[in-house]
Amino acid sequence: MNGLTVAGAKRRVRWVGAAAAVATLVLVGCATSGLERLPSLGVAELSGNVQVARIKVNSHFFEPNRLIVQVGVTVRLVLKNETLLAGHAFVVFAPEADLEISAYVPARQQVTVQFVPRQLGEFTFYCNIDDHAERGATGTLVVVEE
Repeated sequence: MNGLTVAGAKRRVRWVGAAAAVATLVLVGCATSGLERLPSLGVAELSGNVQVARIKVNSHFFEPNRLIVQVGVTVRLVLKNETLLAGHAFVVFAPEADLEISAYVPARQQVTVQFVPRQLGEFTFYCNIDDHAERGATGTLVVVEE
């Protein structure tokens, strides 16, 4: 056995098996698209004079992927990236509504952005990294009256 003991061979098999299992989980997680996910709804909670909302950023999806906020009230949005290795972005580009938000969220990190929605309507948010938006990393910011 080329100088390898039976115990050493068993350890090597366990290591290779564990590495293969981890690699499979990583590949499945990265291959999972947000396209087949069901819509999820979030509503910003008013805390004092600020609306607070949380969005989980994951492999190719946001949760919730539909967020309701009030017009004219400051929004504090906490973005938490739950992926192990990949950074993601949160972008809203609607200059006609004075909404231009761009935040990068590193892997396993949390970033907070603050803005005031000044116009009623529905605005798309997305991850602009690689093909993440095409694979499902999109959502809708819904701005409503009180």
